[in-house]
Amino acid sequence: DVKQKEEKLEIFIPNGPRLGDKVIKASHVSKSFGDKILFEDLDFNLPRNGIVGVIGPNGAGKTTLFRMIMKQEEASSGSFEIGDTVTIGYIDQSHEAIDPL
Repeated sequence: DVKQKEEKLEIFIPNGPRLGDKVIKASHVSKSFGDKILFEDLDFNLPRNGIVGVIGPNGAGKTTLFRMIMKQEEASSGSFEIGDTVTIGYIDQSHEAIDPL
C-alpha cells in the first residue's frame, strides 16, 4: 500500500508599489542634428497602463527618442518627465549594454 501525499504548492507574489498617474510626459521636445530636424514640438503624456508603439523608417528618430527619454542624449529643446515610481528597461538595437561575459 503506497499512500499518496497531497501537497499544495503556493507561490507568493507581493503587490508592486502604488504607481502614480504619470509615466512619461514630453513637453515641447525638439531634436535636430545640424539642418536635419527629427521632430519638433513633440508633446505627449503616457498615463499609467498606457500602451504605445513607436514605428517609422530608419533614421526617423525612434532610437534617439528612447535615448532622450532615458537621459542618454539631450533634446535640442523641451523636456521629458518620468514618474517617480517608473523604472525603464531598455535594450538597444546593437545590444551594447549586454555584457558578453
